[in-house]
Amino acid sequence: MRTVHPDFSLAVHPDGGHRIVWRGESLGRARPLAELAMPATQECFIVGTGPSINEVDFEQLAGRDCIGVNGSIVKARQSGLAFRSTAIMDRKFFTERYELVCQTMSSGTECLFSFRGLSAICERTPELLENSKLFLLDEINGRYGVPKRSSVAFDTWAETDPDLVLHPSCRPSEGRVGYSLDPRKGVFTGQTIVYSALQVATWLGYRRIFLLGVDLGGATSGIRFYESGADAAPMRLDHDYDSYILPAFETAREVAGSIGVVIYNLSPDSRLPAEVIPRLGLQEALGKFDDSREFPNSGLP
Repeated sequence: MRTVHPDFSLAVHPDGGHRIVWRGESLGRARPLAELAMPATQECFIVGTGPSINEVDFEQLAGRDCIGVNGSIVKARQSGLAFRSTAIMDRKFFTERYELVCQTMSSGTECLFSFRGLSAICERTPELLENSKLFLLDEINGRYGVPKRSSVAFDTWAETDPDLVLHPSCRPSEGRVGYSLDPRKGVFTGQTIVYSALQVATWLGYRRIFLLGVDLGGATSGIRFYESGADAAPMRLDHDYDSYILPAFETAREVAGSIGVVIYNLSPDSRLPAEVIPRLGLQEALGKFDDSREFPNSGLP
């Protein structure tokens, strides 16, 4: 809560969700996640921001359910592709890439934002909040108005909740590696926004989920596709990969297999091993999608 502006608050909305209050005035509504559009198909593409998506022909994804994250709205605008939802949670993105936040809000996508992000918008252009499709997406142990649990208390709580799955060894820790089957209780960040979007996608009911632009460094420079040179914001991939990112996707693989979901990584040079998240090429993924054939098992017993 210390990171939000003192003039910002959220209050219960009579229709569900929260009223966004700025300097005593209600500016809009953050809808409850239960009001997100239901899937029209079983397939979903989550569009990350790794440089490999520069090689993707996004016109091929027209008509597909796509969830964007952070700056992937740039590709949506370039290709005319409409994202059903876009997730942005990091306050730094709201402050350092604010023009992309504005593009996201004006695109008509469902905006899954953190309360820190909503506060940052109030500080810049609060008028944008009135007509955007806003949804509050909280971190699992960083919810608005809820005291943060200690590592031990968090583990004790999570171990008794069937909607939360913790990694068997990467805990307790400040990052807390796990998977939320009900994002209304919050999402584990996995130190990459794609991981938060993945938890939303499985909760919505998608059964075949394809990840684009999840390079995580891989054979590339590690910068985001829309950045270059001095314009590139610092990344923590090397710092977070072994401690959070890899074990997070290991947890996702286990959870997905237990609920009948298959996840494929469409990045050809991803740092994420294929034995954790199997790989496909985009054309192969689209072929399986269009033929409505059964997907092979993800490799889980």
